[in-house]
Amino acid sequence: QFLTNYKLIRRGRFRLRLNRLSALGKSMVLLGVIGKERLYYWKLFFWSLFCRPRLFPHTITLAIYGFHFRKVFQHYLSDPQ
Repeated sequence: QFLTNYKLIRRGRFRLRLNRLSALGKSMVLLGVIGKERLYYWKLFFWSLFCRPRLFPHTITLAIYGFHFRKVFQHYLSDPQ
C-alpha cells in the first residue's frame, strides 16, 4: 500500500553501480530463492518492475530492510539478555 501511494522526489540521476547490482543479486538469491517469503518477494519484485519502475530500487531496499529486521527480531526472541 505504501509503494502504491508513494510519490518519488528525484534528487539526481540513478546510477547503476556494482554494489547495487551485487545487492540485487544477493537479495534475489536470499529472499527470492532460499527465503520462506520468496513468493511475496517475487510478487513485489515484478509488481514494482512493471507498475512502478521508478520505485524499483526503493522497493528492493525496503525488502532487504524487512529481511534484516526480521532476522534481528528472531535473534532477539531466541536470545533475550
